[in-house]
Amino acid sequence: MLFDPGTLSSARFLNELSEALGSLFPAQFARGRLSFTSRRLKGHPELARRVEQQMSALRGIERIEIDAATGACHLRYDPYLVTAPGFAESLQKPLALLVPNLELSKLLARLGLKR
Repeated sequence: MLFDPGTLSSARFLNELSEALGSLFPAQFARGRLSFTSRRLKGHPELARRVEQQMSALRGIERIEIDAATGACHLRYDPYLVTAPGFAESLQKPLALLVPNLELSKLLARLGLKR
């Protein structure tokens, strides 16, 4: 599979992907919105609170709500800001809470998203 990392990390691609996924899964995806369930957050209110605090502090994240009882996460974001250089790297700290030992820089490089 070949792809252009510049295109895949653009706001236009993110919007088009959200719209395509939204037509298949309208409850989970919409332009600038994402809903999903995390088993790691279910039943862990302190962890959910920490993830909410760290994610809401990121430029481009407009709102995040996590229901620790169910693990349901609802995220509203600015697609232009979340595709800006440096945004992916800013996810390292919040994602480390959910995926211990995550080496985000290696994952981003493998995906062609490292800037």
